Amino acid sequence: MKGKRYNHERIARQDSATGVRVLQLTSFPTMSMTIGYTQNIFSQDSSKLIFLSQRTPQRDSPWDLFMVGSDGSGLVQLTDVDDLRSPQLSPDGKTAYYIRGPSLWAVDTQTFQEREVAVLEGASAVYGSHLSPDGRYFFIPMSRARKSTDWQQMLKDNLLVRFDIRKGVAEPIAENWVATANDPEGKGLMCINFTGKQKVYGFLRYDGALEGIFTTTHDFAHSTLLGPTVRVQGCALYPERAILTVGLGEEVPKPLVKGPYFWHSSSNLDGRWIVSDTNWPNEGLKLISVERRSFKTLLYPGNSAGHPQWTHPHPSFSPDGRKVLYNSDATGICQLYLAEIPEDLLLPENYGTAT
Repeated sequence: MKGKRYNHERIARQDSATGVRVLQLTSFPTMSMTIGYTQNIFSQDSSKLIFLSQRTPQRDSPWDLFMVGSDGSGLVQLTDVDDLRSPQLSPDGKTAYYIRGPSLWAVDTQTFQEREVAVLEGASAVYGSHLSPDGRYFFIPMSRARKSTDWQQMLKDNLLVRFDIRKGVAEPIAENWVATANDPEGKGLMCINFTGKQKVYGFLRYDGALEGIFTTTHDFAHSTLLGPTVRVQGCALYPERAILTVGLGEEVPKPLVKGPYFWHSSSNLDGRWIVSDTNWPNEGLKLISVERRSFKTLLYPGNSAGHPQWTHPHPSFSPDGRKVLYNSDATGICQLYLAEIPEDLLLPENYGTAT
């Protein structure tokens, strides 16, 4: 029920192989999972975060938006709507935003009052959203197709929409670009164009102007921006086993590290560290020093790594760069976990030379 505060579900754990301390944030027997590894889901001070939790243990059950403290306290339900999409948390943690149909909505995380911010008539969200660092703009690709279930077609025929939260206005700023990552300094958005036979990776400013192209000939399994560097970092396509990086105009990505099959990777805010899950085989979460071009194992999440998204860890850093949030269905049900990065793993000199 919206506004209901629950007793904490936290369970303190320790990885048996690496000794890393992990806090299981949720444990109720319905699925809970992180929203994604490129979204604003933490408050800027890293003290709280939002996540999704399934209402009932059914395959088509709605997902509700919750908030919890990074220490596992303050568990509270923020919404009870059935069609919530692409949520984001404001930098101060006081407001959560989400899409319903053609509209951007806001919910106050203290009073739970909801309001419609703006609407783009006739549109529906494709997937993924991004909030500017100052909390003013909410970006999301939207389609004018009528209840289309053809995701590939929706990706090829979409509008990149900017919601101006301050003015309460929604406007398309570009066509056929899907925003996939946000620059942490507010310089713009990493975007992908799906209209051709080959994806095009580009960087768009917040007004929709194209700043430049990363690559038109190479693809990634999954990718984000490398902090504020305006470079793409991402996982190579299987069976290549590497984290790759590419800058504007460089065209050909270069390996940063090689090793296991890196699966979903994300950068911390300053671009000095990357965290990635692994697969085929699952070799745990890897913490990568960009400076040393080397990595170490952070922990073993025990996830099943199947097709459903809730079996993927999708790791991401807290804004202070000291914790890693991830999913795992190790208990049989997907739950949310927050790992504390040991001090010695945040010292580049402990990483040796490039792998």
